[in-house]
Amino acid sequence: MSLVTSISLELSDIEETIDLGKLSHARNPHSLNRRKACLPGTRTSTLDEIIGWICDPTASRARFILGPAGAGKSAVAHAIGQHFNGLRRLAALVSFDSNFANDCHPNSFLCTLALSIADWNTDFRKALHDVLKRESQSHLQHSPEIEQQWKLLIVEPAKAVAFVGAVVVV
Repeated sequence: MSLVTSISLELSDIEETIDLGKLSHARNPHSLNRRKACLPGTRTSTLDEIIGWICDPTASRARFILGPAGAGKSAVAHAIGQHFNGLRRLAALVSFDSNFANDCHPNSFLCTLALSIADWNTDFRKALHDVLKRESQSHLQHSPEIEQQWKLLIVEPAKAVAFVGAVVVV
């Protein structure tokens, strides 16, 4: 690779970083935290069931963990994240802290998720950057049309990625 090619690639990466940084997102999304995962030997049947579901290509592609405060939803999420991160299959772990409520509005969720996946996969990152160059970034990130955000911020960039095996978003 020549010096000119190298400099051109670095400038392209900087442009992508700047453009993606303008996307409205939660400033303090939680990330994987091993200390928040289930203690060894606890909730094993729940974890085994979820891992089996993730690895089953015929299963539904979305699952919600519901329960009252303190039931262990976050611990299960972090344990699943830890398991799939070790397999290099964790694309994103996104949850919001009530201490940062101003950042936790529905419009920022898909933007935050898209940025997390972009950090995980460079092909997704480049495709997301292309979408943001083509679409009105301000309209897209403030749109009340969740379906449009889903299509343009997640589905379209994901088409540019050659996925092999399960990819997990928690």
